[in-house]
Amino acid sequence: MSYTVGDFLFFRLAEIGVQQVLGNRRASLFIGSCQRNNIDYRDFNHLTSTPNSGNTGTFIVSRAPEDLHACYNRGNLFFPHGSVLYIVEHSSAQFEDSFIASHIDFAIRTVLNSPATAESQINRAIDTLLFEGKPVYIGLSPAVAGLLMPMSSPSQASTSSASATQPIAQTSPRSQSSNAGTSTSTQAATSGSPSGAQSQPREVASDEDIDEAAKAAVAMSLI
Repeated sequence: MSYTVGDFLFFRLAEIGVQQVLGNRRASLFIGSCQRNNIDYRDFNHLTSTPNSGNTGTFIVSRAPEDLHACYNRGNLFFPHGSVLYIVEHSSAQFEDSFIASHIDFAIRTVLNSPATAESQINRAIDTLLFEGKPVYIGLSPAVAGLLMPMSSPSQASTSSASATQPIAQTSPRSQSSNAGTSTSTQAATSGSPSGAQSQPREVASDEDIDEAAKAAVAMSLI
């Protein structure tokens, strides 16, 4: 599932049990991300009851310079023993320092400036929020909040297929030696002479030669 940076931030907050975020205004630029993750946004100036001090407190701070101071004071009042996250609306993706922010002992101050790094920044900030017990500052501009984050793909094992080529049969050394000997014997039997020489055909006796030989044999017997 794909998330925008803003939606993923509030999705992670919902995962750790945050059901309500507070602010010093009647509305927030990030109220849509809150609603899509079933988180209520409330103006703390119109609360009818004090939030549960045991919960993790979350405030959305507008760009107005005085808002951070007001939200920080309410955070100390509502969550004296809890962890408090301040999501500060920035006008751009750049780090924006302020006199008030520089005088608050934040455990971490981070500005989400890219969808590529937002997930790791958000996870690190939330881990710090849960384990260090100090306030955490996350800066976020509306422009970055609306950008889609790259999907996290699970690592997959390599499934490269085996080659379909059949192995080439190899001749054993003994077979090679036997084949070599057979080849040599065959050449010797067929040549009968040095390599390349051809055998001469035998002469066939004629009828006249046979008659002469017979007469000579008769004459020898009469002597």
